Amino acid sequence: MLYNAFWTSWPCIFTFVFERDLGTEISLNNPVLYMAGAKKYYFNYGVFWRWMAFALYHGALTFFVTMMSL
Repeated sequence: MLYNAFWTSWPCIFTFVFERDLGTEISLNNPVLYMAGAKKYYFNYGVFWRWMAFALYHGALTFFVTMMSL
């Protein structure tokens, strides 16, 4: 009954236990660490709409495969 809650929480717990913030001194001495965020490399309009297209594709695929198999 708790299969999903138990097994899908392990990757999150493992990641969050070892995650640490950088100190102020390291952050100020190494601005290159934050350059990808300032340049919107990981999240911009192109990435957002690509995710939306994948979501639409996967939703349609799931719906139609399920409906055709019934």
